[in-house]
Amino acid sequence: MYSNLSTISFPKITLPDGRTIDAPHPEWAENWAKWRWLLDSYEGGDAYRFAVYPVPASPFVFLDATAMVGQIRNLVPHKLEWEMGPGAAGCPTSPDYALRLMRTPVPTIFAEAIDKHLGAIFNQEIRRTGPDVLEQWWKDVDGRGSSADHWMSSRVAPLLLTMGNLDVVFDHPPIPAGSTVKTKADVARLKLDRCLASLALPENVVWWTLDWTGEYTEVLIREPKAAAACTYVYWNATEWVRYDDKGKQLEGKQGGDTHDYGVVPIFRGMDDPIRPRCENVAMARYESVAEIQRDVYNRESELVLNDASQSHPIPTGPEQYCKANAVVPLGPNNVLPKPIVTKGTSSIEQTWDYVDPPKGAPESLRANLANAYDRADRATCQTKPAGAAGSTGETVAQSGVSKRLDQSDAYDLLAEIAKVLQRFEEKSARLAHIVLTGGKEPPEGSIKIEYPTEFDLDSLPEFLDGSERFEALLSMVGAMPVTESRILQKTVRLLLPGLPDEVYESFDAEIETHLETRKEAIEQAAEMQESIQIDAANGGPVTSNQQINAAGNPPQPQATVESNPR
Repeated sequence: MYSNLSTISFPKITLPDGRTIDAPHPEWAENWAKWRWLLDSYEGGDAYRFAVYPVPASPFVFLDATAMVGQIRNLVPHKLEWEMGPGAAGCPTSPDYALRLMRTPVPTIFAEAIDKHLGAIFNQEIRRTGPDVLEQWWKDVDGRGSSADHWMSSRVAPLLLTMGNLDVVFDHPPIPAGSTVKTKADVARLKLDRCLASLALPENVVWWTLDWTGEYTEVLIREPKAAAACTYVYWNATEWVRYDDKGKQLEGKQGGDTHDYGVVPIFRGMDDPIRPRCENVAMARYESVAEIQRDVYNRESELVLNDASQSHPIPTGPEQYCKANAVVPLGPNNVLPKPIVTKGTSSIEQTWDYVDPPKGAPESLRANLANAYDRADRATCQTKPAGAAGSTGETVAQSGVSKRLDQSDAYDLLAEIAKVLQRFEEKSARLAHIVLTGGKEPPEGSIKIEYPTEFDLDSLPEFLDGSERFEALLSMVGAMPVTESRILQKTVRLLLPGLPDEVYESFDAEIETHLETRKEAIEQAAEMQESIQIDAANGGPVTSNQQINAAGNPPQPQATVESNPR
C-alpha cells in the first residue's frame, strides 16, 4: 500500500474503448501530498522525521523534480540552517539542524487521539447480521484470517480517520502460478470463489469517473511493488485491465479479463464533510491535530537545542582578548583565566563566575508548548469541562492516563465516527455480497450492522454523584409539572447519553408518572392544610402531628408522653 511518489512518472494509458489517460485526476493531484503527510503523522518515527514534501509550481507538475519550487519538512529549518545545493531544492546541513532532527522524539499526539477515540468505540460489541455468504465472509475478510472486527478496528478505521478517505477493492483471489482452472471443482479446490477485500490508499487511486450517486463508474489504481516497477489496474462495470509502468497492457489472463459483478467492485469510504471544491475527497477529521503535532515537534526541538547549547556554555571575556589571531590561554580542565585587573598600585581580586545564558526564551517555549497540548486536547475532546471533578473550576489540560473525554462533546464526536464506520461496513458488505454471488444485490434489509451509541466516559464516582443529585431532584418536584418534566428529561439524557430513542421514551413515561403522583400528593396536602386552617379558625384543636408538609410528605408520628398519676 505504501509508495515513494517522488520516483514515479505517470504513463500514457490507452483504455479499452480507445480513450487515453496521460494525467491523474485533478482532485488527486491537489491532495496526494496532504494524504502522505497525514499518514506520516499517524505512523510517526523515521517516516515522519525524514519526510520531505515537494511544493510544485503547479498542481499538475507533481513528479518533475526540476519543477519543484521548494520542499516542506516536518522539522522546519531555521534561516541559517539552510545551505543551498544544486538546483532550487536545497537541504539543511547545519550541525544544529542535525542535532534537532536526531535528538527530538517525534510526538504521538495525532495517533493517540485516533486510537483513544477508536478504543472507546471498538471496546463494545459490533452487531452484524446478514445472508449466510456474508456470515462466512465476516470470519475471514481479507484472506489472511482477519475477522470483520479485527479488519475494521486495526486496519480500516485508523487509516480512514487518518486521511479521511480510504478505498477498498473486492475481488476473487488470483489464480496461483502454474495452476489451471477448467471446472467448478478447480475453483472450489483453489478456493477461488472467495471474496478478498484489499485496501487501496487514496494516493494510489490516481484517476476515476463517478456516476450521479458518487459511485465509481471507472477507476485506475496504481499497484506499488516492493522490488519491481509498479503496475496500473483499470476497472469498469464489466472488465478489468492491467498495465505496466509504461502504460502497455500486460499479456495473458492475468493482464485483464471480464467480470460478472455488474458494478465496479471498488468504493471509497469517506469521512464527513466532503472537502470544498471536490466530489470524491473528504476532509480529514484530525487534520488540525496533525498541525498542532508539527508545531509541538518544532518547539520541542528548540528546547533540545537550547539544553544542548547550555550544557556547553560559551565563555566571554574582555575585548582585547577576542581578536582573530589572538591566542586565549586555557588552564587545567579548560578553565578560562581572567586577566589581572590593576588599579594604581593594587590588584583587584577576581572571583569565579559561570556563564549562564538567560532563561526567558526556553520558558516561553515551555509555555507555548503547554498551550499547544491544551489546543490538541480541546480539539479531540480530551479536556474536562470547567467545574468537573478533578479540575480546578477552569478548563485544564491533562496528561497521560488522566485524560478522559469530555462527556457532552465527546458523545457527539464518537457518535459521528461510529456512523461513518457503520456506513463503511454496510457498503463493504454490499460489494462483498455482489462478488460472492456473481453480481446479485443483497435482499433489501437483509444486512444489519449496528455500532454502539452509548459510551462509558464517566468514572464511577462521577456517575454515582450525578445519580444521587438526580434522586434528590426527584424528591423536590411536583409544583411545576410541565417545566419540571422538561428538566428531568434533559437531565436523564445528560446522565445517560447515547441510548436508543425507545429507551428514552420509556424514561419519559416514568417521569410523567412520577410527576403526576407528586402533583396529586401536593394537592392533597394543600387540601388537608386548608381544612386544618379552617378548623383552627372555628376554634377546633390543632395538634402538631396534624401539620402537613407543603411538599406532600406525610406527617411524622409524635411520641406519646404519659402523665404522672401522682
